[in-house]
Amino acid sequence: MTSSDGRFAAGTNVSGTADTQVSCGAGDGNYQLVPILSGVKALNLASGRYLNVHQCVYYSPSATNHFTTVVTSSDGRFAAGTNVSGTADTQVSCGAGDGNYQLVPILSGVKALDLTSGSYVNLHQCVYYSSSATDHFTTVVTSSDGRFAAGTNVSGTADSQVSCGAGDGNYQLVPILSGVKALSVA
Repeated sequence: MTSSDGRFAAGTNVSGTADTQVSCGAGDGNYQLVPILSGVKALNLASGRYLNVHQCVYYSPSATNHFTTVVTSSDGRFAAGTNVSGTADTQVSCGAGDGNYQLVPILSGVKALDLTSGSYVNLHQCVYYSSSATDHFTTVVTSSDGRFAAGTNVSGTADSQVSCGAGDGNYQLVPILSGVKALSVA
């Protein structure tokens, strides 16, 4: 997905060819791409009824920051169980982290999207920021505790407006960094 202002781009797409290389924007000068923490996963949407999106949020107390992944990082240290299956996943599947960054289960979550219920997978990316911690983090599915909502869904129509929760008082939504991508799966 791409931020609403276009500064941060990701190559998420539907294609007849499986992507094997990550496609990301360079950043904005303040934030640069970290290739080793980026990843690509080609999903065959015809291989099952459910697109199970696993969101794994990690935190480093020493760096005082979070990061989120929905696909496994290119070096394999940060795993996310996103898959297509005949069954809906109900438990999030994430790696433990690498010692510097640990999984935050309460901010992680899984959403099973029924691919038979519409012709668009609408991915909503919601970015939150804390000025006291000078920290950002991202959600694509609603956190397991419900505080940070993302409107990711399958529908008969393409979403054009991002749908995000307001945050929790410590972390507020950053609309300019949030965005929605409608992927045609018909």
